[in-house]
Amino acid sequence: MDNTENRSAKINGLGKQKAVVPRLDYFENKGVMSGSKEFPHIDHMKDEFRYKIEPVENQLKGYVWHGPYCFQYCKERNQIKTEMVFPLSDQGTEDIYHWLEEMYAVMEKESFAQYGNEYPRSY
Repeated sequence: MDNTENRSAKINGLGKQKAVVPRLDYFENKGVMSGSKEFPHIDHMKDEFRYKIEPVENQLKGYVWHGPYCFQYCKERNQIKTEMVFPLSDQGTEDIYHWLEEMYAVMEKESFAQYGNEYPRSY
């Protein structure tokens, strides 16, 4: 990755689409994707962006929540920030990526407002 691509990935928050949202055939074959991304300047043991994408009834369902806990733990405690449904199509995989980008930006601001002045990261 050259410096231009590296800067682009950082500006985009989550990084390149293909690294965040798999191809359509992954979901057509019942694949489930989950991941996380640390917020800059926030201790990842306090908070991070967490997401899950799964195929449900010929649609893609996306979930986002504040970390560091897993999906099941947060779902049982009603801590999923939001859910959104997209078509199970190439356009749906693109749309869900853009939604994740938007949610990352919103949740990064929330996290910084809550934890931004605590425990500066040393790495």
